[in-house]
Order: sequence, then structure tokens, then C-alpha cells
Amino acid sequence: MMNKTILMLSVSCMSFIAGTDLCYAGFNPDDTPPELSAAMLKSHVSTHTSHLTAAHLSSPEDFAGLTLPENSGRDREGFKPSLTLPNSLGREEKTKQSSSDLLRGSRWNKSAALSDLDTPIKLEYDIERNTSPLRGEVGLRSRTGEGDNKLVQLAGACFVTDTSGCSGNEFVGNNADEDDGGVPPGGGDDYDLDNDRRCIEEGYLLTSCPEGYEPYNYCPYDRTYFEKCVSSCPSDYVTCEEPYHGVGEACDGKYASCECTPCGSGYDYTTIPEGYIQDGEACLDCDAKTKYKIKPNPCDGYMDCGNMGSEIGAGTCQSGNETLYDNCKACPYECSLSSCPEPFTCTKEECSGMYCKNGCQSGYDWDAATQSCTEQCAYKCTLDSCPSGFVCEKEECSGKYCKSGCQPGYNWDAATQSCTCEAKYKYTCSGTGYAGGSGNSCDNKYESCRCAEGYVWDAASGICKINQAEWGKCNGYAKNCNIGDILYSDGTCASSVVSGKTPIAVVVYKSDDGNCAQAMALNSLGKYAWKREGGGEIATGLPVYSDGLSASRDFKSCENTAIITAAGGTDLYPAAWAAEYYTTEGTKFSDWCLPAAGIFTSIFNNSSIINSGFEKAGGQQIENNYISWTSSGGDNSYRVWISYLIFDDFFGDPDPKTYGLSSYWAAEGQSYDVRPVLEF
Repeated sequence: MMNKTILMLSVSCMSFIAGTDLCYAGFNPDDTPPELSAAMLKSHVSTHTSHLTAAHLSSPEDFAGLTLPENSGRDREGFKPSLTLPNSLGREEKTKQSSSDLLRGSRWNKSAALSDLDTPIKLEYDIERNTSPLRGEVGLRSRTGEGDNKLVQLAGACFVTDTSGCSGNEFVGNNADEDDGGVPPGGGDDYDLDNDRRCIEEGYLLTSCPEGYEPYNYCPYDRTYFEKCVSSCPSDYVTCEEPYHGVGEACDGKYASCECTPCGSGYDYTTIPEGYIQDGEACLDCDAKTKYKIKPNPCDGYMDCGNMGSEIGAGTCQSGNETLYDNCKACPYECSLSSCPEPFTCTKEECSGMYCKNGCQSGYDWDAATQSCTEQCAYKCTLDSCPSGFVCEKEECSGKYCKSGCQPGYNWDAATQSCTCEAKYKYTCSGTGYAGGSGNSCDNKYESCRCAEGYVWDAASGICKINQAEWGKCNGYAKNCNIGDILYSDGTCASSVVSGKTPIAVVVYKSDDGNCAQAMALNSLGKYAWKREGGGEIATGLPVYSDGLSASRDFKSCENTAIITAAGGTDLYPAAWAAEYYTTEGTKFSDWCLPAAGIFTSIFNNSSIINSGFEKAGGQQIENNYISWTSSGGDNSYRVWISYLIFDDFFGDPDPKTYGLSSYWAAEGQSYDVRPVLEF
């Protein structure tokens, strides 16, 4: 049974030791059934190829290099064989090649999955020349290198309807008769194919893989053999396509997961708006949209015409939201100010860079005629004048004043808009003995006061009090007194007897600064021992002076007396206690003290004027050779200084070398005068 137009052929391929592949198909271009020659009887092999279609060759020249069997007697022109072979993934891969390419080594993919090729193939042909009948065979030369034109042995072909000659390992050649079973005279060539050897020789050496690996690239002749082992990819691995990329290591081009890095800052546009250009590279974002950064179109050669405007017909270019021009009007130079003065507002003439006044800032009114600004009045001030103690601001437009602070000496309270006096301003300086305030005032109060005649300002008590001495205090009243003056019981002193006042002492010492003084009682208290007989050393802590000069500079009468009386009672120190117990009108216990040695030196130096004062006050004058106890320690711890007032010597002149003093044993029981003093 023949098919007159389409032949269903089984096309066989075989591989040579040299590593070449060979595919062959036989066909007859005539309408008559093809005759198979003995030369076409080949061994049956294990697999079939895909389509071998004559019509797929592009031109007769493509077939010119092919070699037909010697006994074909056919012209090669007019044939367009093409070969479509399977690749390793089972997809068809069409190969269109010139005859020279076919001769020089274009090999079909030897890793094809042969098990997928069991279906018989359809062979079509096309004849461009319709001259003499053409029949023949098509073959591919072996790839044994350039210049090797040896025609390889070809596999035979038979019709799919012929069963008698297509069984076993024999095929009918084109020289056999159809009635003799397709066996050529003398028998046919029988080729046994060793697929194991073919796989090994072509590099398919492995037959098994260790755990965790799987075969890769099976041998096309026997799937027992394969090229290498690769790591098995987990079933959940996926292929990542842009803009996504794989996470972790790849396995056969697949990954455990895919991720996408979003486009960075500035990629905000999927289209480029008018007036802008692309800034940098575009970015394919995770939503598969291409995004862009943009920047204003630079519009080189174009400019901003500002207030001048463009010339008629000027070209334009959009730069962002701004329209630029290639030709601007000339500058009118209408403005002349280099800056805008206060409190004006101005327009700037861009072409000249100068300013023109056009109005006023807030709070001012614009006068276009005079091109000037006048201040608007806020009327925030209401005072006709600034009150005493305050600092004020004057509102010129209204002529009123606003409080803004306080004068010196005041504290400002912004919440109440009031001033309060500082604490130092607390004296009204009014009443008996006051003559008014002294220094700055605040709300009619002063830091201190001036006192009337006969009164003195006492800062400690903050009052003007009668100007008089205070016993035991150096309050400055002594400035009103002189040595030889009479001291009265009211604390005042005078150079003469004052009617109605009681004299109690005469001033016998005054400090160099004139602030302090001491006055001696009008009469002696009698004779007393300085220390009880056999009492030993003088009072502990009492300063001692080694010579008359240093003793003459001791004026601490009351301080020394306090040390003595603190060291023992009246039975131990009779003289000091006698002085403390002495009182008069205007004095009390402990106001009087045993004089220090320096007091008697002052008397020694001023005896005449002092005795005059005693005489006026009716007191007892100090006579020549007068001896009295002092409160100053002597030249050792058992002695004290005594007064020894010798006003003249054998020749009638005083002896200044004695300073009116002499050192004497204190505990011998000897008694001398005690004549106390008041400090003020």
C-alpha cells in the first residue's frame, strides 16, 4: 500500500565512534511508489528523529552540498531538505543550514529525550524542477572535520504500511523488489548498535547520584547514562523575574523566594511631565511600572524675562512650571534704589537689580503723592505724664505715656504694671530728733535719716537718738568729747559744769580716730589687794607685757577686767571685782572696769588738763606719786603693772621713761587705790 503524495517514513539516526551524528531519510519525488535500493538496507536503530522536510530548505543552493547515493542518478537541484530536531526539554528546535554548514559540523542536540520520539514522522517534499523525474536519498555527512567528504552509511526507510520487510533488524532497500520481502540480493548489511559504548564515548559516564543529588543531561541513546549530578531543588523553589530577584542561593535558576527592592526616594513619576526631563536612570519598581526621577528642563539659551516680558514672537521653553524665552524686552531702568528702606515695601526691577518704593510695611500708611510712609497710631498709651518712680515710653502719635519700668530703687511688677520699693527704703525720717531723709527715696521712704542737733543716727536700730555715750560701746559719740571734759550721767560730755546734769567722770583717754574714749571715776574707791596674798600666778589668759612701753599701749580696760573676774571671785581678785560693782547715776553693775595700763600713761601725759576737769566736777585730783592698780599683766606671770605717777623728779621734771607705770608683785597682799573707768 502506497501513499502517492505524503510518505510516512521511519527516520533512523546512528552515531559513529568519531563522535558524529547521522540522520537519514529516503523518499521518492514521483507519484509512483518509491523503490528502495540495496544500498539503503541498514541496521535498525533504537530511535526516530523528528521532521525532515524538504520544503523547509530556503533554496536549491542550500541542498547543493549534499551527496546523494551513487546509484540514485538524480540531480540534486530542486531539493530543500531541512531538519527539525528535539532539544533537551522536548521542544522542537528548527535548524536551517547551508550545505557547507551541514558538512562542517552542525550537530543536533545529543541530549534529546529519546523516549519522546516513538511516533512515526511525516516526511514532506517539494520539487521546484518539474523536468525529468527525480528520485533519490538525502543524507548528512559525518562531522569528521573540514575536507572529509566521505558519505556515511545511511539508515534505510520503509513505508508504514509495509510490515513484511520492516520487522526485526532488516529494512527494505531501494533495489529490492516488493515481492521478495525487501531482501536485497546477497542479503543486507546488518548494523548492531552498542548504545552503552556510544553514551560513554560521548561523555555520559554516570549511572547513579548520591543522596540529595539528581541526574542531569541524560544520554540520548540510553537513559541509564547521564552527564553529571546536580543538587536537587526543593519543589517549592520558584523562578524570579524582574523586578524581583532571588533570595539565597540559586538552584537550577530557581530560588526559595523572590523579593523586590523598591525604587528609592525621588522615583515618583511613571511619566515625565511637560517642562521636565529624566534625572538619571529609570527604575523598574515592584509594581512592574517604570518610574523616573525628574528635574526641570534646563532650557539652555532661554531666560526668565521677569517684569520686562518677552519680545513679540520670542521662542519659549518650559522649565518646570516656569516659561522661559529666547528673547526679552530691553530694561527700562525705572528703579534707582540699591535696597528697600524701612518702613517701605518695594518692587525689584530684575533687569537692573534696583528697587522702587511701592508701599509701606504694617503699621504705616502710604502716601503715593509724596512716596512716603507715615506711622499709624496704635493709641496704646493713656497716661498724660509718667508717674513718680516709673520709667515710661511716649507714644508720639498720641502724645501719651505707657509705663515700661521703674526708676532705681523700685522693683517692676509687669503683671500689675506697678513699682514697689526695694526693701532698703523703709524709713519715713519724721518725728522728734529727725531732720529728714538721707539719699534716694521711694514712696517717701529713705535708706537712712538725718538727725536733728543733739541726736545721732543709730543704724542698728534705725532711729535718731539723743547724741550721748553708750557704756561699753564705741558708737562714735566720743567725737563730741575731749580729754579733760566732764562726762555726765545722761551720756553727754561738756568742758564745763552743765546745770541740771550730774557729772560722774572725767575723760582721760580718746582713741586716735576719735570714735572711742574712756572716763575715770571722780574719786577713788579705796585700797584693795589685786590678788589674795599667796594666790600665786595672776589670772590665766590675761595678756602680759614685758616692758613699760608695750604696757603703755594697752587700753583694753573692760576686756582685761572680764578675764580677771572670770578667773575667780571677789575673795581671789578684790580690785577687779570692786571696779565691776561700782555704780553711779546713769550706770549699772559691770559698766565700770579696772583701768588698763595705757590709761594711766594718758593721765601721765595729760595730768594738768585732767586734774582741771576733776576740779570742775568736784572730784579728787590725781596727786604726784599716785599709785593705783591696772588690769594689765606684768613682766612675768606673777606681776601686774601699777600706776606710778611721778610728775617731777628730784630736779622738778617728770621722768618720761617710766610711762607713769611700774611692775609689781600681784599676790603679796599689798593694797593700792582702785579708780575705775567707763568705756564709750
